[in-house]
Amino acid sequence: MIMEDFFSRSEALLGAEGMDRLRNARVILFGVGGVGSWCAEALIRTGLIHLTLVDGDVVQPSNVNRQLPATRETLGRPKVEVLKERLLTINPEAEIVAIHTYLTPRGSMDVHRTSNRAEPFTRQGEGEKGEGYTPSIKEIHHIHKLDKPSGTAKTLAEQIENELPSLQGGAGGRLPIESIREGEVPGTHEVKWDSEEDTIIITHIAKGRRGFALGAVLAAEELKQ
Repeated sequence: MIMEDFFSRSEALLGAEGMDRLRNARVILFGVGGVGSWCAEALIRTGLIHLTLVDGDVVQPSNVNRQLPATRETLGRPKVEVLKERLLTINPEAEIVAIHTYLTPRGSMDVHRTSNRAEPFTRQGEGEKGEGYTPSIKEIHHIHKLDKPSGTAKTLAEQIENELPSLQGGAGGRLPIESIREGEVPGTHEVKWDSEEDTIIITHIAKGRRGFALGAVLAAEELKQ
C-alpha cells in the first residue's frame, strides 16, 4: 500500500492542490504538551511532511492524563524525542526535527536580557560576579497554565546559573523559582538579586498574548535563516 492511500480522506477534504500545499509547507511547533502534541499528530496524519518540534521539557507523571507523548514507559524522556518516534510510525517519510530546548517568544526575550543587565549591579569591587547577592525568580501566569515553573523561568534560571556558577541561590547551586497561578494573568516574570545592602528587582509584565505570538513568528524566521 502506497502512502497516498493513507491520505485519501485528507485529499477528499482538501483537494489535490491543498494536499500539495500541505506537503510543501514547513511548520514549527513550540511546545508539545497537552495542546501541541495533539496538533503535531493531527498535522502528520493529515499529510504534513516537514515538521519541527521545540520543547525543553521531559515527560513527567502529571502529563500522563492528557499529553500524547506521556506513558509510564516514557517518563523522564524528552517529549520531542518521544513524539518524533511516534509520528514516524505514522508516516516514516515525514521529515521531523526534534529540538530539546526552550525557545521563548519575544514577549519574554526582554526578560532573558535582564540577566545580563543585572550583572553590573552584582559586582563588588574586583570580587566574583554575584558575590554577596542571592538571586531568585518568580513567575505568575493564568490558572489555565498547568506546567510549573514556566519555560521562560527555567531558561532564565539556566542562563543565570551558566553565567554565575558560584551563585548563592537555592540548594545545590540551583535558583529557586516561585510559581503562582491566578486569574487570567498573561505572564509576569521577576528576577530578584538580594543582599544585605540592597535588593535589585527586574520585572517583565506581559499585557496580552499578541507579543508571544509575534515572538514565535520571529523565532521561526530566525531558525529558518
